[in-house]
Amino acid sequence: APAAGRDDDTVEIKLSAEKLATTTWYNGRKMLNMRKYFTNAEGRLLPTKKGVTLNPEQWERLTQLLGQIRSSLDSAVSGDLAGN
Repeated sequence: APAAGRDDDTVEIKLSAEKLATTTWYNGRKMLNMRKYFTNAEGRLLPTKKGVTLNPEQWERLTQLLGQIRSSLDSAVSGDLAGN
C-alpha cells in the first residue's frame, strides 16, 4: 500500500536517454522533478544533482507561460534555420 499521504499515480516520462520527468512526494506535497540521470557500474539509473523540482504553484505558473515559451523557442528555431 502507498505510504500515508501518497498515492500510486506517480508519472515518469523519459525526456531523453539521460533525462526524466517524474512526479514525486516531498514533505507531504506532490512535486514535479526534472533531472539528469546516469547509469552506475551495476547498470542502475540514478539521479544526479543536475535538475529542478517544481512545486504545484511553480508548475501552474510555468504552464500559464507555455505559449510565451513556445513562441520564444519557435523563433529561436526559425532563426537557427535562417542562419541567424
